[in-house]
Amino acid sequence: MPWHRLGTVSVTQNSSTVSGVNTAFAANTRIGDAFIGPDGRQYELGNVASDTVISIIPPYLGPTVSGTSYAVAPIQGYQKGLADEVRSWVNTYGQKMAALGTTGNYDLLPLNKGGTGLAVNTSAELLTALGAMPAAGGAYTPIFNALRVVTGAVPSGGGGFLGWNETGNGSGMSGAVSFTCNQGGGTGGFSWRTVNQGNTAGGPFMTYSYAGVLNVPTGLQLAGRNVVESGSNANGNWIRFGDGTQICTFTTGSIGASTVQGNCWISAPAIWTYPAAFVASSEPVVTGVANSGNSVVSLNSAPTPTNVSWSRVSFYGDATGRASRLMAVGRWF
Repeated sequence: MPWHRLGTVSVTQNSSTVSGVNTAFAANTRIGDAFIGPDGRQYELGNVASDTVISIIPPYLGPTVSGTSYAVAPIQGYQKGLADEVRSWVNTYGQKMAALGTTGNYDLLPLNKGGTGLAVNTSAELLTALGAMPAAGGAYTPIFNALRVVTGAVPSGGGGFLGWNETGNGSGMSGAVSFTCNQGGGTGGFSWRTVNQGNTAGGPFMTYSYAGVLNVPTGLQLAGRNVVESGSNANGNWIRFGDGTQICTFTTGSIGASTVQGNCWISAPAIWTYPAAFVASSEPVVTGVANSGNSVVSLNSAPTPTNVSWSRVSFYGDATGRASRLMAVGRWF
């Protein structure tokens, strides 16, 4: 390791004190190192008092001099290098490590370093660490992993949870979306609502109670039954209700009844595959009406849970092409 020669020193005959200027003794010398004085003799370093003051053993034997050169030889070699590194680490991180207390784990790390900012083992300890819970309608914003309480003491106080992605921006449940636990009111459960395409306004609230009752707002209900799901495709429209009822409808294109059968004219058999299948054990009821006063819809076989065969029957020799409207009612669970 290199010898230390920064700055200049002043020594006094028969004195153990060495005074320096710009010598940086504290960071670069250690007790036990060799001090080579202006007189050429080697002395043992007995104490490092500061960056500019050290003590030598024995007291200086040469004549008194000021502002002269010197050298300190690192007798401890690699051990000194190791000691320097450890001392630098302790000076930089020692207080921070001590602040972690006895746990020494991530519980006390700040949120932006991946910790929780709190050292807790139970919900009670968490509440104690947070302090008194604010009243309903109050505000605080602790962040727990990916959930953030945005308003209210608990969600029943008007608050909710927003989903946050890795960049800290809202994603998924965000903007006008609300997903709320009904703590403290009714039979429990939760409520939610949808959001528009621009994520700026929310739709009507829907609730699902702890007892398993789905409550859909007025306007989404039909005949007193809650609408659970609905949709449409090339085979028609379908709607499902909370009690298990499913209704499918379909309007055909123009179909001519060109085959004479007795006193009637009948169309070729057609298969209507429902837009949504009924449960396998269901026996749907299918009916229909043609868009003409002298035509009816006739079934060619018993309906299955997925389709039905049907024909349009025309009376009085009316073979004109007509549209028909079909409806099937059964259960989806």
